[in-house]
Amino acid sequence: MSDEINEHLTRQRRELWMLLDHIDTLDDSCRDDDEAFRNLVRKHQKKRFAIWNPQVDAEVATFQQRVHDWVTEVFGDESLRNVQERAMRFIEEAIELAQVCEVPQEKVHRIVDYVFSRKVGEAAQEIGGCLVTLNALSSCLNVDAEEALETELTRIQTPEAKDRIRQRQNEKYEARLAEHGCKQ
Repeated sequence: MSDEINEHLTRQRRELWMLLDHIDTLDDSCRDDDEAFRNLVRKHQKKRFAIWNPQVDAEVATFQQRVHDWVTEVFGDESLRNVQERAMRFIEEAIELAQVCEVPQEKVHRIVDYVFSRKVGEAAQEIGGCLVTLNALSSCLNVDAEEALETELTRIQTPEAKDRIRQRQNEKYEARLAEHGCKQ
């Protein structure tokens, strides 16, 4: 994310927090006068468009949208839509993170066996669980997860990184073909 967009979003979050904090203060000061509170809240609610303008600020892409665009650009839409391929890449990254945390390989194998012995969950809930546990691990490691996201996306956006990543993907594809006795 560019510094300009990041500063814009930071300013918006700060202003929104200040507005909400002010409304909370108004609520405390107008406990016995609902009409006065409603009038003051209406006045301050109008400020929300100075903080967030849907026509302008809707152009700020979420991290997920930016990753979607990157995967489509680097690997193509077919790769983006290949659920098993995306899941395998996620597993690879998760195992690399476990390796960094010095989790023994045997424990990883035991976890795989345990998980596959259980009932299949639902995608949205499991994604939520992944995000919760990843952020908990980030806190444990004193790593700012959002900063790590931005740093990685910035790193993989360079033309050199895109070429290197495409090459590795092609090598993996060729290795899978060779493993099955196929030639390209």
